Amino acid sequence: MRINLRLATVSIFVTFIIFSALFSCIALAQDEYTSEKTKTRLPYIHVWFPNEIIPILNLDVYGTYSHANTGSDVWGANIAGSLSPVIKWSERLYLIPLYDGSYQRQKFFVQVEEGPRAYNEIQHHDLSMTAKYLPTDRVTISPYVFGGWDLNVETNDEDWGDGLYDYREFGSGLDFDYLVYNAENGQVLLKNGAKWYIRQYPNYKALISLATTTSPEEDEKDFHAVELSTGWEYLNLRTFSLGVSYSLLMKYFTDKKVIDADGVLKADKRQEYRNTLGMEAFYAPLPERGFQYNCSSGLSYTTSNQNFYDSRGTVILADDVFTRDYFDYISLEVYPRISYIVKSGDKTAAVIGVGYNFLMRNYLNRKAQMASGAYTSDEQSDYEHIFEANLEIPIYENISWAASYDYTIHVSNMDYEQYYEYNYKMHRVLTGISLRY
Repeated sequence: MRINLRLATVSIFVTFIIFSALFSCIALAQDEYTSEKTKTRLPYIHVWFPNEIIPILNLDVYGTYSHANTGSDVWGANIAGSLSPVIKWSERLYLIPLYDGSYQRQKFFVQVEEGPRAYNEIQHHDLSMTAKYLPTDRVTISPYVFGGWDLNVETNDEDWGDGLYDYREFGSGLDFDYLVYNAENGQVLLKNGAKWYIRQYPNYKALISLATTTSPEEDEKDFHAVELSTGWEYLNLRTFSLGVSYSLLMKYFTDKKVIDADGVLKADKRQEYRNTLGMEAFYAPLPERGFQYNCSSGLSYTTSNQNFYDSRGTVILADDVFTRDYFDYISLEVYPRISYIVKSGDKTAAVIGVGYNFLMRNYLNRKAQMASGAYTSDEQSDYEHIFEANLEIPIYENISWAASYDYTIHVSNMDYEQYYEYNYKMHRVLTGISLRY
């Protein structure tokens, strides 16, 4: 009943947004209509129709090859696309329905709460509706609703929809942008946002719920969340931009109880808070030609009231290990990229790019373990290095041939890999066609 109530609430909210958008397009205006014969004034209803529908289509179709030092090689495909028939009602009102989806068959290591897990196939689908309204030349208000589905396949005998970490989510949000400064030499934009959503893992059930019919928790992965964000962005035409942002993500778990030092579940439910400070910069000495420089970075601090109780797989209590605040960590990500645009006259002949992505995650209380499972005195630390290179060559209007290569190194002082893979190396190659319309 709890899930049905949530679904009903979201359905009502989506219906309200859709009908509000429709009725906002019908203006009941009292206008003066003077008949040459009767000279009477008659009211009339004026209906607003869209001024323009702007179709937007992006599609990438790549063949892929992946090789990792664990598991077998994977040949497959990477298909990603987005479609949006943007509806322009007026110069100040746009409705933006959007579908964004992808199917990827290649080697993945997806970071979950406890550690990285290997996947060979993933597909994701998002649907959203955004109303972009400009009440003044400086203010943009954008309410939206969205829903998403993520499906994973871990083994060859697993069917779509049966993945342990499959999830669905839906929610709504509001973005508010204010143009603080606007001149020929640049713009300064203040960006604020608020988002609410719920996420459900239909196939992930707590082990305790499988052992008893009176389980205190069942859907231990499900949560609802609120995310608040703010930031500044400076734009200098097409040559330079700088953005600084801050976000706070608050997650409240539906069923997951907090475990205590004696291994007993408390009445308190799990909560998690993530503070993220981000920065992104772009610089191009010459617009749309020559070298282009990009760099993005993020510093996050995540705290949780959840602990971890390790029974060590035995019935005796003497060897049990309890870790308080097991999921607290600090992470830092830095992603510099350089590209070079080759011109042939006024047309782009090729775009060549290289990049490096560095990610560090240091846990504040979680101890690293040896391969045998024995605990060490050091806190767990994970490091990820991704080296990438790509090439894109236009072959027709809005169509390009693209190829990319990336090499990932993930190292950790966590050597206990019975359930998760903390140390691996991986090569991936992609090549195919990109369509932008």
